[in-house]
Amino acid sequence: MKINNMKFMKKSLLSLFLFLIGIFLVNQSVHATHFIGDDIAYKCATTAGHYTVTIKLYRDCQGIQLCPGCPGSIAGCTIGSGGETSIKGLDPICSGTSFGGFVLPVLPNVSGFDVVQLCAGGKSICTNCGSRSPGTFSPGIEIYTFEGDVDLSALPSSCCKVSISYSSCCRSGAITTLLNPNGDNFYTEAIIDRCQAPCNNSPVYTNEPIIAACAGQDIVYNLGAIDPDGDSLSYALGPCLLGQGSPATYVSPYGPGVPFPFLGVPNTGLPLPAGLHIDPVSGDVKFRPQGIFVSDLVIEVTQWKKVSGVYVKVGVTRRDLQLYTTLCGSNSSPVVYTWPKGVRSSNYSFNVCPGQQLCFDVEAYDTLPGSDTASLSWSINSEILQNGGTLTSIPAGQRPNGKGQNDMAHFCWTPAPSMMRSLPYYLGIRAKDKFCSIPGSSAYSIAIYVNKPGPPAIAGLQSVRQNDTFSYSVPYHPGSSFQWTVSGGTIISGGSTDSITVQWTGLPSGRIVVKETNIAGCQGDSTLLNISINTTAGTNEINAFKNLKVYPNPTSSLLNISFDDANGNDLRISLTDALGREIMLDDLQKIKGAFNKNYDLTTFAKGIYIVKIMKQAKQQSLQIILQ
Repeated sequence: MKINNMKFMKKSLLSLFLFLIGIFLVNQSVHATHFIGDDIAYKCATTAGHYTVTIKLYRDCQGIQLCPGCPGSIAGCTIGSGGETSIKGLDPICSGTSFGGFVLPVLPNVSGFDVVQLCAGGKSICTNCGSRSPGTFSPGIEIYTFEGDVDLSALPSSCCKVSISYSSCCRSGAITTLLNPNGDNFYTEAIIDRCQAPCNNSPVYTNEPIIAACAGQDIVYNLGAIDPDGDSLSYALGPCLLGQGSPATYVSPYGPGVPFPFLGVPNTGLPLPAGLHIDPVSGDVKFRPQGIFVSDLVIEVTQWKKVSGVYVKVGVTRRDLQLYTTLCGSNSSPVVYTWPKGVRSSNYSFNVCPGQQLCFDVEAYDTLPGSDTASLSWSINSEILQNGGTLTSIPAGQRPNGKGQNDMAHFCWTPAPSMMRSLPYYLGIRAKDKFCSIPGSSAYSIAIYVNKPGPPAIAGLQSVRQNDTFSYSVPYHPGSSFQWTVSGGTIISGGSTDSITVQWTGLPSGRIVVKETNIAGCQGDSTLLNISINTTAGTNEINAFKNLKVYPNPTSSLLNISFDDANGNDLRISLTDALGREIMLDDLQKIKGAFNKNYDLTTFAKGIYIVKIMKQAKQQSLQIILQ
């Protein structure tokens, strides 16, 4: 009887084991590995409320396999079937509400390969899911891409903003700037505003992730983000996340804004080459790494869509990747130059008028001569491509003398008037050399502004006395010139600058007309300011205050008002907006002698305002600009 029981137990255990193996083979979901980073993106599917979501996971080849079938086969590998994915509401009406998860299958043709870019013949320790023998270079990083449909159509109609996320254990134990990387959960998310019409797509990152960098050498990195909808993008450093709203704990002095050792650490704002600088508009990240370390670099990208003249946040995505440094000897990363009008330049910002052609060359310049040549790759804003912009490679024989080894390309674009906007369009340019074992690389962004000046707002006194002299100004823009025309008076100084001084001689009125021409030679529309000229100070609006000064004008923060009053009057100073609303009032009693006071305008919106200073039956008004 005991023997029969033992046989039954063995048979049962064998059946259970085979059953578990079957479950394992059928459901090859990713549960645990050593993650070093991710990209997450989404695009609108053909069915309303559905999105095609793509998650790229980067695996440390010193850790365990990411897909259970590796080494061997990645077929059948998924994420989400084990509960690693989540859909949660973010709007107040659905904040924190879970709407389940989703399952994404692996894309075998773009998964299981090494992403550390070595020179020819170099090979990392990765086996690419068993498809090759390992090399010796470390770190080795494999990429796995998962993509599939995510259905958000059944969510409550008032729950617009949702997060889609992926979470699993654990980050790489090689990280030197986190307190407990081996035990830190890995979490990433994208935020979707599903109520946007038309449906909103996330940006696409076209530049390779920066993984291996040379210690002590200057780095310029850019995601090469392209928004398929033409939305504006902003960039910021973000934290490593353990879960939604839960950042990882860093080793002091490091943190989300100081993620690794750089020249001048922890002071991010030091002048280059020190500090850690991220341009919030272009996304350029510039720094000089110091020493040997492994750290996470997280860049959050926010999408902004202009709705009824106001920019609205419509989405957030992230790139979360580890940065390894190593000693590279004499090599330096290549530099990108522009060639406007056939002259090499470090200018990465261009202005062009609507309807005007803009052309220039770009060059990948390598500081090491000889065989270590540099090559170019690029990404172009989708709106430039859709509106006739081109960027084409220049054959070696057609490059300027002595520049044959440096890859070059030619850009040309004639933007239509409909392309005018205040924010720039971007070209993403990447230069890469052939140094061994880690090629040097740099990624730059080139900004292109398409605009013409608007009518400039004129600040100055509109009611004056004959033969008196007053100053008038408009907002200053670097590189702009101004054309002033005055009737009823004479321009004493100023000419083509942003301010003039006028002596008023005519009666009973005069006027000022000004027009701006920007740095690209685009001329804007003119502004007219009418002036009332009087012969005496008998009116309520003329020279009521001696030595009156209201400055600076325009101002961005503080406004100083000063004058002399010998009589000890009660005074009232007010500020009125363009709609005639009184937004500031200061009642002053028995002011005698010199008056001088600063007023803080930082809480008010940018625009044109009227300052009124009143005493008894007299008042004086002055137009100011808050910018």
